[in-house]
Amino acid sequence: MGKDLNCKWNFVIRNDASMNQGREDSSLSFFFANKLRCLVREYIQNSLDAHNPKLEGEPVKVEFSYGSLDCNQYEELIIKLLDRINACGKMCRSINNGKDPYREKYEYLNERINWNEIGYLKVSDYNTLGMPYDSDKFKPSKFKSCVRSSSSSFKDSEHAGGSHGLGKTVGFVNSGINAVYYSTRTTNGETYGEGVVKLCDHIFSDEQGNEQLYENVAFYDSHNGVTPDCDESIPIVFRRDEVGTDAFVLGMEYNEEDVITMCKEILRSFFKAIAENKLWVNVCGKVLSSDNIGSVIDHYFLEEGELDVKRTRNPELFFNPRPYFKEVLRNNTCDESHCIFDTDDLDEKYDALGHAKLYVWKSDSIKRANSRDSVVYMRDNNMVVEVKRGRNNKGYYAIFMCDGEGSKYLRRMENVTHDKWEREELRGESKEYQKKASKVLQEIETFIAACEKKMFPEDESEERLITSLRNRRVSVLGNNKQDNNEDSIWPSTNITDRVKMSKTNGKSTLLETLPGK
Repeated sequence: MGKDLNCKWNFVIRNDASMNQGREDSSLSFFFANKLRCLVREYIQNSLDAHNPKLEGEPVKVEFSYGSLDCNQYEELIIKLLDRINACGKMCRSINNGKDPYREKYEYLNERINWNEIGYLKVSDYNTLGMPYDSDKFKPSKFKSCVRSSSSSFKDSEHAGGSHGLGKTVGFVNSGINAVYYSTRTTNGETYGEGVVKLCDHIFSDEQGNEQLYENVAFYDSHNGVTPDCDESIPIVFRRDEVGTDAFVLGMEYNEEDVITMCKEILRSFFKAIAENKLWVNVCGKVLSSDNIGSVIDHYFLEEGELDVKRTRNPELFFNPRPYFKEVLRNNTCDESHCIFDTDDLDEKYDALGHAKLYVWKSDSIKRANSRDSVVYMRDNNMVVEVKRGRNNKGYYAIFMCDGEGSKYLRRMENVTHDKWEREELRGESKEYQKKASKVLQEIETFIAACEKKMFPEDESEERLITSLRNRRVSVLGNNKQDNNEDSIWPSTNITDRVKMSKTNGKSTLLETLPGK
């Protein structure tokens, strides 16, 4: 007897009045380029948002582990999905010049069935709340939003994680068969479990042997896809014993390089949360915690060195977290080169931004290495969102953290992959809301500029280089910009609106007007 119990994939015949889904869901494309990075960031962020408030002081715990299933013991879950994937491939190939994204999935699954074993990645969280489910079809719930909905985000707080509802897609992107099983136990002791697969519309024979067009999404449960399973109806391998949630990404085989990648991306994205004991992570036996974060960052980023010197258009993907943890965060306020600026302590008012801090490390070693001044940006969930390089080389690295009113606006401005704050994400919001959100971004720039002035007081007696114009060739014939395409550049803190150009004796002169002169 198999271990599916009474569960099966419940594909539904496509209604003639509904829109077909060709190939793969387009939402998957957002995460293909950096799929493992997106997976660890999305799942950990969701777990942090679900922290049990009664366990204040206890970190959210997240474990990543690999396992495998006996294909013959899970005929409905594994073996019977092979023909569905094959049908999806045929559907794609039937379109003129159509691409078939399912050929590789079919070959992979067929091989695993012949070997009678298929792997999975299990992501488990603890000290969390689990995902409640409401049987009333008109009422939203966390379980429905995560498992049974598309582009839906159910959050308990306006400061919680993403607002697109597309992050759950990372499971399908990383799965070799586009399938994920979710199992959860709530604080009330309720348990729910259900699998979901996301393919494309396909032609398949029904129970009477008649060809039908089936929908792209199906649920794996024992209730004909109407409701998730609970308690004893959940297959034993998926049952959750403790409060929290498990996500089984089906069709992921153990790979040591993937384990290293996951560890590095977790450290790069959550080093502050781990260091402050808000997060504890175990990746296949490799523990990342507040007790050992210094040594594990040294281990995984040894080749990058002590400074963040790599120049790239996407620094958020490749920055070196070592100096930000070891110097900016760990050694803050230990001497004059390590300091913290607080919006509450400055003369300026930041009504839209609210409370924020800038942790700073100044060092001549940064200047000598010709490393750009750099700021890592976070909000109150302690996940790195943006990383920006400046044009200047004054010699500092910083961590910006907003935990005030502005955080809720920053959350709404995060793009799908949570690595940019963009005004374009506010489409559909009121003009007043968009104006307030834009002011938050403006006040972030103002705050950082104010901090820079305190770090590097201007000396009017010294000749100064207007670095914001160093990439421009100025002549009597015009002003030709010489672009530098190495970095993503944040606005210079130089006072460029007080810069003039005048002609003297046939030559062009640049003048910077200082306050009072």
